[in-house]
Amino acid sequence: MLPLRLERLRRAVDALPEIRGAIFLAHSRDGLPYDAIAEHFGISLADVQRELAAAMASIDAAMDES
Repeated sequence: MLPLRLERLRRAVDALPEIRGAIFLAHSRDGLPYDAIAEHFGISLADVQRELAAAMASIDAAMDES
């Protein structure tokens, strides 16, 4: 069961728009704080928050699909 969920998660992250996926991975995988992500991508903290929220909503929806 776990391998299936991990594959579903990988596909969900891969399906994100490029910048959104990069921001999500920078935070979730690399552990970067919001301000470092904002500086790296040249965007505002609010943009980082919006992109992460959108990424999590998309991933959540993909994980709920059967």
